[in-house]
Amino acid sequence: MNILTIALPIRQRARLIGRLKEYTVVPVGSGKEAVEWLKSNQAPLIVYFETNEDPLVDLASMLPYNSKSRVLFCAKEGHGADFQKQLVSRLRVTAIFHHPVDPDELVRRASIELDTKVPTLETRIEASSAIPKALLPVWLKHQETNRERVETLMTVCQEETPSEEWIDAGRRAAHQLAGSLGTFGLATASLLARDAERLVTQFAQLTDDQRLRLEKVVHALELQLADPQLKLPDLENEAPKGSMLIFSIDPEWSAQFAEAAKEAGYQPLLTDDPAGARRVFGLEHPDKVVLDLGDMGQDGMVLVHDLGGQGQGLVALLDPPGNAGLIACKTVTRPASHAQVLAALEQAEEGEKLPPRRILAVDDDPIVLETLTALLQALNIEVHCLQDPLTFWEQLAAVEPELVMLDVDLPYVGGVELCRAMRSEPKYFDIPVIFLSAYNDTETVHRVFTAGADDYVFKPIIGPELITRTRNRLRRARLAQPSLAEPSTHNGNRPDVSVFVQDEELSRDLFKQWSAQGLVVEKLTQSGTPLIERLTGPVDTRPKVVLLDVLATNDVLQALEGLGVNNYCEVWVRGDLTEEEIAWVYEWGLAGYLPMSLPADIIGRRLARAASN
Repeated sequence: MNILTIALPIRQRARLIGRLKEYTVVPVGSGKEAVEWLKSNQAPLIVYFETNEDPLVDLASMLPYNSKSRVLFCAKEGHGADFQKQLVSRLRVTAIFHHPVDPDELVRRASIELDTKVPTLETRIEASSAIPKALLPVWLKHQETNRERVETLMTVCQEETPSEEWIDAGRRAAHQLAGSLGTFGLATASLLARDAERLVTQFAQLTDDQRLRLEKVVHALELQLADPQLKLPDLENEAPKGSMLIFSIDPEWSAQFAEAAKEAGYQPLLTDDPAGARRVFGLEHPDKVVLDLGDMGQDGMVLVHDLGGQGQGLVALLDPPGNAGLIACKTVTRPASHAQVLAALEQAEEGEKLPPRRILAVDDDPIVLETLTALLQALNIEVHCLQDPLTFWEQLAAVEPELVMLDVDLPYVGGVELCRAMRSEPKYFDIPVIFLSAYNDTETVHRVFTAGADDYVFKPIIGPELITRTRNRLRRARLAQPSLAEPSTHNGNRPDVSVFVQDEELSRDLFKQWSAQGLVVEKLTQSGTPLIERLTGPVDTRPKVVLLDVLATNDVLQALEGLGVNNYCEVWVRGDLTEEEIAWVYEWGLAGYLPMSLPADIIGRRLARAASN
């Protein structure tokens, strides 16, 4: 069978020949040559690389001769939505690639069109499940029965005054779920079902708060049935105003203020260790922060800076006479009552009402877009939804988002293509990109990071995980503008980029590229304790951006999260990581992951932008 390529460059054509060996790749130089060939031959797939000819006219001339052929269109420049829609509606174009065309992505899409081997969608249960393998067939067999039990509980929750019959049915359903889920090893869900049984039994006497808890318990059970490996949220520690990080070396004051914070509607998170405060901040992303700094001086200023204080929701409690240098947060001078500290928190937030952050979310599933909007709008985020990827560039220019969310598989123009095209445009190069996809195979994960993704979230979307990843990315973008005053001239002790990579050729290329741009580059030579000491020294000597080979520095990467390094500078890791290892990168608060296959010029551009912010 044949693949007809029109004006396709040798690099992309060679990849088709090398990867799709069961097909014969026939190259022609123009549309006219393609018409002549098609008069006497057939090709299930045509790959059209845009030339100086009018592509609409060129492709239209082939229509009478390729009634069954599908067309992949490789653009050499950007095109508007009207042009792309004509390609799709009139000319049998099934996928559009943006310049520069990635050969591997072209092969992948060609494989899909030709119905040959492509990455397969793995279900979450089959890929990794909390259910023992021996019990998986039993789980699948009775999954629908368990769903019906949860639906019974949901019906009870939705009724203002359910009948005795419904209450009895709900109690039985909760009791059966408790035993069933426990048998399958889902211990947390089993305990929640026991709680649901107790609440349903007492339904007529429940307070409004208890009814709300019952609804949350039933929703958590619904999530568990949808995804058995999901780690359910801790409903016991929920608080209406969110979480509050409290740092103090005075355990008595800390405990007393925590009680006041809890009464005010917060979930207190206590620590008496600066490294612990940084660790809690990185993992939990508290809504409010109270730092009892006392006379910590410069160390206190560094802690405020490392915790990302932007004048919103952060209060520092100081010994007299205070410290005018702490411009990144609201300050309160001792002695101060708990009520005064809590009032200062509210004043800090009210005094710094920031405009909403803008996100452009692209997905052809309206349910996903509605879910994103519902989850993120409470975080002062405007979610601009787009179902038609052919209008992506117009929407990108109109919205001017601070973050873009893309699905991997979009109709006609894939998310990977859009991300790669963004990274080739200086105007959009810096915009963070988070991918949302049901694909969890290693090849797909590496494809999106090679294209320039900043993060990857698997579907089905889990609210807390998505919120955490989004907050991280937007917070890191905001931290690119330091809240503490910095010297107007370059500090010779502080490099722009510090590098620890084992590939000497890559190292030379990066040094040459960055030096030509006027950046100060430092080569790191030791891992372990020397590396930690280098990255945790005085603030004015720490590098802005750090690039580390994961294999050479694995002994220190996790430690960096608890030392405040990641909140001050951008730490990027390079390597060939599994899906689970990539997740660790983001859990540790690092800036991003760069696959080994990423070329030096792309690495150089991404990190140079970060260093220049």
